Amino acid sequence: EDIRSIAISPDGRRLLTASDDTTLRLWAITDEGIHPDLAFPLTGHADAVRAVAFSPDGRLAASGSDDNTTIIWDVATSRPFGPALLGHAQSVTGLAFSPDGRLLATASNDSSLRLWRVRDGKPLGAPLLGHEDSVRSVAFSPDGKRLVSGAWDGHVILWDVAGRKALGEPLVGHQSDVLSVAFSPDGQTLASGSTDGTVILWDVAK
Repeated sequence: EDIRSIAISPDGRRLLTASDDTTLRLWAITDEGIHPDLAFPLTGHADAVRAVAFSPDGRLAASGSDDNTTIIWDVATSRPFGPALLGHAQSVTGLAFSPDGRLLATASNDSSLRLWRVRDGKPLGAPLLGHEDSVRSVAFSPDGKRLVSGAWDGHVILWDVAGRKALGEPLVGHQSDVLSVAFSPDGQTLASGSTDGTVILWDVAK
């Protein structure tokens, strides 16, 4: 069925794919091409898998699903690293590991974001609230101090990770849904892409 999301491991040797068939698959990337890394898919979700990401060291991966859960996987064993992360009321549509690998951010159709401690799967405080519609994308700044989210309300919001609060007012400029956000390597510029057909570059230097 449809492939919803893909991620390449930091060492470039593995590919992770997420599908509407509720499974994920690990693939080996070699000079000869891409081959199944496992004879079986990763199973654990009860609905379509919408988002995947590798941790910075490549040892873990995370997946978000229409079953409202997030699963962190141990890549070496191909098994869940712990219990599923429960808390969102609707589909998990985006996720990102912090640069140090200690936190996982999740975005959801329930209009919220959540921060989780990777080591034990516990939520870090209350949900981050500020969007008025489904949150579709989330990313950490390179220094891990800020988070950015884009949503169907057409807004982009910068968040302070330590304080778990919005940094100022939402960034307004798109005329339609914001589906993708990303920081530049120096963390001073933010890019957002929208269904209005535009990409906006924002100066977010401190």
